[in-house]
Amino acid sequence: MILPKRSKREKGQILIIFLLILVVTLAIVLSIASRTVMDVRMTSTSDESNRAYFAAEAGVEEALKQLEAGVAISAHPINLDFGKLNNTKGLVQEVGLGGEQNFIYPGNLKKDEVAQFNLLSIPDNPAPAPPEEPSPIGSSLTFHWGSSDTRADDAGAGPDTWKTAAIEVTIIYCNPCVAPPGTSTFRLKKVAFDPIDRGNNFSPLNPPFGTVGRQTISDSRSEKDFYFHANVDVTALIGSYPANTPVLARVRFLYNNIDSPIAVTAAGTIPTEGSLIESIGQTSSGVTRRLQAVRLYPPPLPIPFDYVLFSKGDIIK
Repeated sequence: MILPKRSKREKGQILIIFLLILVVTLAIVLSIASRTVMDVRMTSTSDESNRAYFAAEAGVEEALKQLEAGVAISAHPINLDFGKLNNTKGLVQEVGLGGEQNFIYPGNLKKDEVAQFNLLSIPDNPAPAPPEEPSPIGSSLTFHWGSSDTRADDAGAGPDTWKTAAIEVTIIYCNPCVAPPGTSTFRLKKVAFDPIDRGNNFSPLNPPFGTVGRQTISDSRSEKDFYFHANVDVTALIGSYPANTPVLARVRFLYNNIDSPIAVTAAGTIPTEGSLIESIGQTSSGVTRRLQAVRLYPPPLPIPFDYVLFSKGDIIK
């Protein structure tokens, strides 16, 4: 049997089909190879990112440990070397919080949560300064709270009742403040403010008690808008300094069903409130992760009465 000879045209078609098959196969192989390389790279990057994160986390733990032991790290950053363990390094720095006219409290507060503000230049020593040195906060404080979520709109409509927080401010002071520590007599005074008239006899937010309206408050770390502002005349509330030395301000949130930010502005300067710890973890290839932790000063004494019954006016049984 004699097979017919293929024409040149048929041979050309076969070549084209072969080339198409080769191109498609090559494309599939390259796609699979590219995906494999990408997966390997992502896995490697994820692994390095995790190692950098763990180094940064270890730096935060080391900083907190040293601060608890009374070691100041603000002037001496901590350098950690995990080269033998997982080929990473860590650098930890501390920045003081406060020391400005404004202080934005880190984090938002839920109903019944308390924000604490230190009012002393030396947080663990309420003994009075010489008479020529005034209280660092001056004569008054203004507390700012409420985000845009607590407003119906920015055009002046009333705040949403179920979202809006009232605040109870407790000023703890010593009268008298004497040395050595532990021998002073501590007292407290409470005032309360409510942007909404709920029949609770709290002070309304109109002059001189406070104001309602958007204000931008900023410190060296951040900037936020606040809608409610309450003025506390500290000198009128507790008496003159240094016979009456303000130690702490504790602000408790009431009524709100959403978290709210809070800040404070002093007539003078808000003292140091604690530390901002920034920890940087880095791998040998340069992958970097950063962590921040806030460590506020604990109260120098146990504070009772946060949840005691409080009434601005008389209670009729």
